[in-house]
Amino acid sequence: MLFWRKKEEKKSHPDFALLQSICSGRAVITLRSGDLHGSSLLLEIRPDRILIDSLSPESVQNQLKTGHHVLIQGKHNGIRWQFESRLLGTETDTDATLLPVLAFPKKVVYEQQRQDFRVSIKASINAQVRFLRALGGSQLGTLIDLSPSGFRASIPNMQADLGVGEPLNRGTLILPRHATISFDAVLRNFHFDRRRNQTILGAQFSAKLAEQDQKILQRFLLEMQREQQRTSSE
Repeated sequence: MLFWRKKEEKKSHPDFALLQSICSGRAVITLRSGDLHGSSLLLEIRPDRILIDSLSPESVQNQLKTGHHVLIQGKHNGIRWQFESRLLGTETDTDATLLPVLAFPKKVVYEQQRQDFRVSIKASINAQVRFLRALGGSQLGTLIDLSPSGFRASIPNMQADLGVGEPLNRGTLILPRHATISFDAVLRNFHFDRRRNQTILGAQFSAKLAEQDQKILQRFLLEMQREQQRTSSE
């Protein structure tokens, strides 16, 4: 009985809903432990622990040991957040991949970054992005979220040769009911989502959008914000 009540207290913790939102939004996270530095995704938020995806690069996961203290950081919908935790161990996924398990944090520290405000894009909207890579050729992906300064998108399969800082040139945002938007961008983060066989990447526009494209983007973001507000009030 006491254990059940403890789990309910965790679920009512104010940070529980935030972590669930980050998890469902598939935001790429950064893990630091001493000199170790890797990326991952939140997979499951449980009352007493958090399950994350296998770390990239693999060498980081191999060196991380049970009991190690870690710092988890990320951005989600314009919020910069972080929390401290420790590695409890690992769980084996259905494909035999080892998944790190973290203790539920005592507190998540976060702050709203107004200039980074992003709106989530529902999959049903089918907003897409196309860009050109120097080595990988043309890539087509689905937008996950969008802001005046950049975007997150999912691309089919593993893109193993990506590199942070890589230019994504001659890009096009393909927005339903709106004209397309041309851009140049730079890759800021990425992680392979094994369960969905997709690479999640975050990019920042590297040059100012054309004036007409800025107006189109602002109109689309405003429409998405209104739709989200309407949905949340129902």
